[in-house]
Amino acid sequence: MDVNGNLQLAQNASRLSALLDPKIMLPAIGSAFVKLDPRAMVKNPVMFVLEVVTALTTVILVRDLLTGGANLLFEFQIVLWLVVYSAVRQLCGKRSLRAAARRRRRR
Repeated sequence: MDVNGNLQLAQNASRLSALLDPKIMLPAIGSAFVKLDPRAMVKNPVMFVLEVVTALTTVILVRDLLTGGANLLFEFQIVLWLVVYSAVRQLCGKRSLRAAARRRRRR
């Protein structure tokens, strides 16, 4: 590996350690739980339905884990896709808000 490759690895490790810093993680976890409040989610119907369906699917998955259900892998995959979709949707929403703010500043 050349010097640039080692530098890249060091930079990636530095970013990862900064991301996992408790000063960053604890407020992020707290704000994530605040965003899960159904009263806040009702303002966005798609995210509210997604939250309800994810919660129901998770309950079914836990029930089947405890009782030995036959479709555990399928249920886990559904829960995983719902969580990934909600994360991507949140990210896209933040990006579009930033883009709109930039457009307003240019005017």
